[in-house]
Amino acid sequence: MPKARKDQEEKVVQIIMQTYANNPSVYTIIGKGGNQKRKLRRLALFAIERAKNRDGVYISNNEKGMAFCFRSDKNTRSFKEIWNEIRLALVVPWKNITYGLKRERIVKRIRKSEPHYYFWFYGVSADGGRAAYELKDELFQKAKTERLPIFAETSVERNKKVYERFGFEVYDEYNDPTGITIWFMEKRFEHE
Repeated sequence: MPKARKDQEEKVVQIIMQTYANNPSVYTIIGKGGNQKRKLRRLALFAIERAKNRDGVYISNNEKGMAFCFRSDKNTRSFKEIWNEIRLALVVPWKNITYGLKRERIVKRIRKSEPHYYFWFYGVSADGGRAAYELKDELFQKAKTERLPIFAETSVERNKKVYERFGFEVYDEYNDPTGITIWFMEKRFEHE
């Protein structure tokens, strides 16, 4: 499974926009009003730049699935990442920005601090075939080789069930004041 090339980034952006269009946590950030497509695109551009800076943008061979997964110790930022963060902030309601920053602080406090791979975004188009398994297998092998666990969070129960089928276990959960539950999940490889 290759890392996404520059000429594949638009495909990654489209997969994010398609797969996260109905994610409740996304709407706590971008809001429900205004131009949703533009907001989702700016969120996707910010996310891809952040993952690129941490060497963690992957695309399946059929270009129908993508994952942002990177080591927790990769914290490089770039001007382009900051610029995309500002562009995102310009289209979302201020109250959502402050809510998002507060929630991110809570998430970071709950997330385990040991070295790990962070499975940040994961999406597969409806016609993606085995792209999800390809991404999972490659990323699991990478983490297993480096003897690092993989951590993830999700607020979508369907995604939680998929992660559980992939061998993740819930180690904590947070009930957000907006009524959203965030599940903190981990996949360890010590016994495999």
